[in-house]
Amino acid sequence: MTRGRVGDAALTEEEVQLLERRALRLRAPADEGPVESTLEWLATFRLGGADFALPLASLRAVMPVRHVTPVPLAAPYVLGVVRYEGRLLTALSLASLLERAWRVDPFLLIVVELSEDALVAVDCGEAPQPVALAQQVVRSAGPGKGGLRPVEGPDGRRFTLIDLGGLLGSVSAGASRG
Repeated sequence: MTRGRVGDAALTEEEVQLLERRALRLRAPADEGPVESTLEWLATFRLGGADFALPLASLRAVMPVRHVTPVPLAAPYVLGVVRYEGRLLTALSLASLLERAWRVDPFLLIVVELSEDALVAVDCGEAPQPVALAQQVVRSAGPGKGGLRPVEGPDGRRFTLIDLGGLLGSVSAGASRG
């Protein structure tokens, strides 16, 4: 018994049912793993043999470190100042803040947003690479200490997620005590 037609060919009841099942399957939402809103995007880079990450949403720019103007008598972790979009930003040595040694001289600055109106630049030895982790993995890492939280990716790769505001707060608190 024929029920429909495709072009010049008549379709059987069985073929029509098969096509209807396929159409239903195609209309259903795709199951593509984690939904974009459940992912936390991080900018990862290596520093002193370890992997570090900053929230990708907080990055504003990457620029050459040669644009830094040194500031005499500044704290050891302050590289100097740099002009970004008409503003002067403090350029910081991430290796010094984290008490790590660079294996390669840093040649890049990453401009990071600390808050809505506060930007800072930190040095980096390589261009940051984007990595997506499930938000629950990042949240389950806990608050961490001194602005640093260890996070493990699904591939087993371990990162230290840096909260620059927390890190700078712990450095200034340590300096005021000592």
